[in-house]
Amino acid sequence: PTLSRGDYDALAARYGHRFRELFAVEVLVTRGLIYREMLSAEFFAALDDDSAYRALLHYAESYKVMEYPSRDLRAGKELVARNQDAGRALAAREETFGADSQQVWVYRLNLTPLTTYAVGPEIDTPNRVLRRYGPGAGIRRFLRVHFVDENQRRLNVGRAENPLEEVLEDVRHKLCDGVNLCGRRYRFLAMSNSQLREHACWLYADECGHCEASADDVRRWMGRFDGIRNVAKYAARMGQCFSCTATSGKLTVARHEFDIIEDVTAGPYNFSDGIGMISPEFAQEAIASLQLKGVSQASAFQIRFAGFKGVVAVHPGVVAPLKLRLRPSMHKFESEHLQL
Repeated sequence: PTLSRGDYDALAARYGHRFRELFAVEVLVTRGLIYREMLSAEFFAALDDDSAYRALLHYAESYKVMEYPSRDLRAGKELVARNQDAGRALAAREETFGADSQQVWVYRLNLTPLTTYAVGPEIDTPNRVLRRYGPGAGIRRFLRVHFVDENQRRLNVGRAENPLEEVLEDVRHKLCDGVNLCGRRYRFLAMSNSQLREHACWLYADECGHCEASADDVRRWMGRFDGIRNVAKYAARMGQCFSCTATSGKLTVARHEFDIIEDVTAGPYNFSDGIGMISPEFAQEAIASLQLKGVSQASAFQIRFAGFKGVVAVHPGVVAPLKLRLRPSMHKFESEHLQL
């Protein structure tokens, strides 16, 4: 018997704790390798097994059609169990994301005016929000969404087949009401500055299982933006927390280890706009934490620290206990996040 959309959603909600497996099923549906109507309760029950994820990834990456889903899933489990090399490669997708990780597997959704495409998981560089709320299974609460055209390219609302008002209303609906996926409801969280240009944003699911924080809690942790009245600037400042960055848990700067110095100005000109200082000793710590092959020293770093952004240059005048000397032109919003 065929499976109705309502029955599928009910089963997805029932097995929502197996998000990885359900997302892999969505990827297979997106690629036309499995038909949603052919899935059964037996198939969903077989997902409650760690080997199911590797088997589904095998079909997705080899572009093999699952003509009989339950039977083919069993065959896929047996295949990855026998093929140790393939099993290890697929197991890399299951690595736990830690607070000091420099890479993370991110789940992505491409939304077009007509349908939805599940993509990934894809490897990406994390940001301060993912490092705080994403370790372990928390990363599955975050969903990177791209609004694209039917050809998967940048959404063009100037064409006749994409009337502006209809497209904007569809985007507005998904941002305000959220997106249902794998038994979870993902709601708008924020976006990075680059995502603004790419018609993309982050969604967050805070109604599934034992959730540590709601979307509002995450935004409050990011900083205080209430003094910013311009909408575009508000979004850009919030996006600063989603800039892809490298870090280490050791690069924490206490309140007494940084100070604010005046900008160098002359009339209307600011000669130190966005430029601060870093001590030579702390610069060496930063280089060591980045673990860049062949790089043993640097003269400047682009940074995101608390509500500051800009560049810090190595300066011998910055001595202990100070690690950083920052400027008012670098300060964008208030934040308690003191990790460099």
